[in-house]
Amino acid sequence: MLEMIDHLVETPTEENKNEFLKSLYDLEYFILEKAESLPKKSQQYFNTRAEAFSIRSKYAKILLAKWVSKFSSTEGCPLKYEDTLNIPFRQIKRK
Repeated sequence: MLEMIDHLVETPTEENKNEFLKSLYDLEYFILEKAESLPKKSQQYFNTRAEAFSIRSKYAKILLAKWVSKFSSTEGCPLKYEDTLNIPFRQIKRK
């Protein structure tokens, strides 16, 4: 993902933005599926689910910092400041 972020910042085409977002959605969903294969109510289950829900925030912080350092604003960035926040009851869906 970090290489993809670097590539996106260097070449911010719509195709690269869409590819990045699809990869991000896929990663979130993959981790969430992994959690569902673990024993329910186990600590590992809850930790893996928490990881799935923190992925967007983690990569949004990295992307926004690099984007703003290059372009001086968040205009055109595929992720927004809101993506860095922990939003209660957010869902991860297959896109």
